[in-house]
Amino acid sequence: MDHFLSFQAQKSFKTIDKLTEHYKVQKELGSGAFGSVRLGMHKKSGVPCAIKIIRKQSLMVADVYKELNKNELQVLEETIHPYITRVFELMEDSRCYYIVMELITGGNLFEKIRQM
Repeated sequence: MDHFLSFQAQKSFKTIDKLTEHYKVQKELGSGAFGSVRLGMHKKSGVPCAIKIIRKQSLMVADVYKELNKNELQVLEETIHPYITRVFELMEDSRCYYIVMELITGGNLFEKIRQM
């Protein structure tokens, strides 16, 4: 577990050849304009996680998208809250950025708020 949960110390994207060397990537949990979120498991530790996969090409459309991505990571890094996922690790290869996050189960927060 030498690099797992090391985002705070690293604060940048670690370049990798293949995500699957580090994580078992499983079913899709959701998708959006820039990519998708997949269920994952850290191979060395067996810790489950959510992996946000962002296609680099989708961020090249406008500079504002790169800035939004940077801002989102900064907010996640600085926020500790039971309903906001923690970032464990940042990785990238030639095609994608991978944001490895705490897996929070139990549904969508916006749906829960709407039901209140």
